[in-house]
Amino acid sequence: MPPNNPKIPGRQQINAWIQQFFDAFTMTELATLEREVVITGDRAFEVAQYEWTLVPKVGGDAIRDQVNWIGI
Repeated sequence: MPPNNPKIPGRQQINAWIQQFFDAFTMTELATLEREVVITGDRAFEVAQYEWTLVPKVGGDAIRDQVNWIGI
């Protein structure tokens, strides 16, 4: 679920969005604030919160933001 946008279904669409995002920004810092991994049977779930700094490739001020993540 990209920030400030509707959810994106499907692996190809998600990968395309991520590619466009990193075509527009360079990540200069990344820190893990919280992270929990739970394994149940043959599935693993990761819930995390990150803080990162992004610099627009076209110029402009760096953006520092916190990101919530869930991976299955």
